[in-house]
Amino acid sequence: MCGIAGYSGLSKSEQLLGRMTGSILHRGPDEGGSFFHDRVGLGMRRLSIIDTKSGSQPIYNRDKTVVVVFNGEIYNYHRLAKKLKAKGYIFSTNSDTETIVHLYDEMGMSLLHELRGMFCFSLYDLKTKTLYIARDRLGIKPLYYYNQSGKFLFASEIKAILEADFVSKIPNISSIDSFLKFRYSPGPETMFKDIYKLPAGHWMSVREGKIEIEQYWDPKSKMLTASRKIKLTDREYEEKFAEIFEETMRLHLVSDVPVGSYLSGGLDSSLVTASAKQYTDYKINTFCVGFGWGNDETSVAREVSENLNTNHHEILCNSESLNFLPKMIWHNDEPIGDPIALPTYLLSKLASQHVKVVLTGEGADEFLGGYLFHRVMLDSNSLLKFIPKMAVNNFFSPLIRHTPTHLLDSVFDYPAYLGERGRKKVSRFLSLAANKNPKEIYEFLITLFDQDDRRVLYANQSILGSSGKDKNSEDFHSSDLSFLNNAILAQTQHWLPDNVLLRQDKMSMANSLEARVPFLDHVLVEFLMEVPLHLKIKLFGKQNKLIARKYSNKLLTKKAAERKKKAFYIPTEHFLHSKDFQFLVKETLNKDQIKKRGYFNPEIVSNLIQEADRNKEFISAKQIFSLVSLEIWHQIFIEGKSWT
Repeated sequence: MCGIAGYSGLSKSEQLLGRMTGSILHRGPDEGGSFFHDRVGLGMRRLSIIDTKSGSQPIYNRDKTVVVVFNGEIYNYHRLAKKLKAKGYIFSTNSDTETIVHLYDEMGMSLLHELRGMFCFSLYDLKTKTLYIARDRLGIKPLYYYNQSGKFLFASEIKAILEADFVSKIPNISSIDSFLKFRYSPGPETMFKDIYKLPAGHWMSVREGKIEIEQYWDPKSKMLTASRKIKLTDREYEEKFAEIFEETMRLHLVSDVPVGSYLSGGLDSSLVTASAKQYTDYKINTFCVGFGWGNDETSVAREVSENLNTNHHEILCNSESLNFLPKMIWHNDEPIGDPIALPTYLLSKLASQHVKVVLTGEGADEFLGGYLFHRVMLDSNSLLKFIPKMAVNNFFSPLIRHTPTHLLDSVFDYPAYLGERGRKKVSRFLSLAANKNPKEIYEFLITLFDQDDRRVLYANQSILGSSGKDKNSEDFHSSDLSFLNNAILAQTQHWLPDNVLLRQDKMSMANSLEARVPFLDHVLVEFLMEVPLHLKIKLFGKQNKLIARKYSNKLLTKKAAERKKKAFYIPTEHFLHSKDFQFLVKETLNKDQIKKRGYFNPEIVSNLIQEADRNKEFISAKQIFSLVSLEIWHQIFIEGKSWT
């Protein structure tokens, strides 16, 4: 695992490249490397995982006309290297990185279709003077770029690009609106004007100041193809899942250093840990984070650890952990809208004290329908088929608005108090669900500040809707797909690459730790796109990820395999009255600071804080957290304030 950075269209500048790679030292503290040719510079920082002795970068082809810097892991590199050697290619290292330059010599950028792994890399062809940059299919590894007036910069993290004096640190107003809506900034834009994300499943070329971007993996076309395949029997799907998952796990354990595993006690992390145990000859280190409250799963994780005989480690996330927030925002490059980043950071910090590589269960919920909102969407869609839209709008939606909140809390399977804001959201959801548009329903369910909230919040109304149509303008909805698959497809648009995976990458690399995500192996993902609904979710029940649960009976106790999913919930509302949270609020959301920033109405922000203090509603608490995070981001990146 590494961090990469570079430029094109500039005179040779070892100083600039040194600053860029120096700013991402945490991504690769083991060693660094650089390459310069004509008006191109490539740099990297390396965290040694595979071929720790001779895998230094940059890496060249045999005649040194192709050079690459690489961030990630190619899990099938042994197989690729064997094929290339049979064709006469000579390898000077045992690293996965070297397969890229030889594959390029063999097939050009079509090489991307051969790679199985997580990656971002930059390859320079000295013969054609063309710079190529590519990102993996699901967007597990991030890549940013800047392209203005013939000057092109790229890096694994935005802070490296900001090292260039000619890059202005100007907030992107449209992304501020999107951040408050989604809790993250959807690509391809970022929170910085003129800095962009290379979308997942894309590659770009840079030559003579001109850039071209092409897509090589399209989740929509893959899902449509999967939906048209000949259907298998349930037994055949189950057998194929076992075959692909086991192969995926073996590949994700390829490493010259020991691999650990996150273990929350839920199905996904338990299954990954149990599977990893089968293919390792050492006692696995497992890591869990707790919160010291009723929804804490540390005892469950401990039980699974004992059954699997792992070296188990725990860490507590509490209000004092909020002191890490400024540091986390610096590592994240953009504001953090979801408090889940906090335990992710702490887990990485704990794991990095014992291992260099850790396995996670990310991605299982997305492609196996494991989220609460998947079940809500499916159940409501099924029910509303029999209820006229007029009845929903004129009876059921108003009924919810007048239902006592304690009754709603007893119905909803969520470890927090819904409150008045939650009740209003449920009422609006029913009206929206009656329209039966899965993408609109999905976006509403993941929205933090809805349009009405933002309209009241903004002092400058021009910010509202400044993001315009969805930043990825392509319509991800398809009438040829099932309701659930449309929701899953929408998640691949930016939820996964710009939120879930970005958080995992930035928080792990902040601690010089490589996080691997077996459930997002593209071969497994493409198979899960084929799996029918009834092998994922049981309608009007609380069972989900059924095909994975069936398989897990081979590796886990019956209790662990059937354990009901619990939301990995961070009790932000419980932190509201802590001195640590109060300090952050005082430093960022006081009236003078709000007026200075000019985005928000100070009275509305003050009312929101008072309401959250009074009612302890989880929505209000999360909204305050996101506003605090946004202001800290401004102070660190735009104003250059130090929070250390």
